[in-house]
Amino acid sequence: KITREEVKRNYGTETERAMYTADEKDLFYAKLADTCSKRQITVDMFLCGQLFADVATVGQVCSKTGGSVHFSPYFGKNPVEDGQQLQREMERAVNRTIGFEAVLKVRCSTGLRVKDHFGHFMNRTGMDVEIAGVDSDKAIVVVLEHDDDLDEANDVFIQAALLYTT
Repeated sequence: KITREEVKRNYGTETERAMYTADEKDLFYAKLADTCSKRQITVDMFLCGQLFADVATVGQVCSKTGGSVHFSPYFGKNPVEDGQQLQREMERAVNRTIGFEAVLKVRCSTGLRVKDHFGHFMNRTGMDVEIAGVDSDKAIVVVLEHDDDLDEANDVFIQAALLYTT
């Protein structure tokens, strides 16, 4: 296991970047994320503790399923405040409005096209974005590409439609 002191030594060095990227050798979380996403399961994680946590690797499950990671690295240093914070985060996760099995489709005028999407989802179908769970705390970036002449006599239109169940 990695200690917090070992992590502190990496700050400001080239190896710091590795702390923020998922461990590609650890396929368990990548496979779990894929399975959950295919079955439309959203995963929220609450990580509390005083030891090093590989949030980048574990958090893949949340990232691919539309979930959230709630990370408290110094949990327990102030038990009353930490407990209250954890309770607030869990209540928010349970009580917020969430859409399940969401599908996002973006259309645009001739001359523009959707090039890519970024966000917390696993895109298996290409241009439609499938999200196991979506809520008001999530954001999705859509990259548009100008690939043809635009008609100056007409306006340009972009339409986004999100279909989900509650």
